[in-house]
Amino acid sequence: MSEVIFKIPDKLEPPEEELELVEAEAESSELPNSGSLVSDSLDTLSDNCIMLGQIILKNFNRSFIQRVNNYNKELSL
Repeated sequence: MSEVIFKIPDKLEPPEEELELVEAEAESSELPNSGSLVSDSLDTLSDNCIMLGQIILKNFNRSFIQRVNNYNKELSL
């Protein structure tokens, strides 16, 4: 019976060609100007929050005015 012995290296490193391919893929997949995308998203979120706040205030004002008017009507009766 013959014995086969495999030598396992201490460190496994990919060949240089593979590293270059992986680095090239990583660079091409990066988003250009990702900082501006985040900034635009925050601006949109801020605008949406302001609009939502305005809608809530308008609805609150309407209901408050209706309550005051109803109260005044009850007092005048």
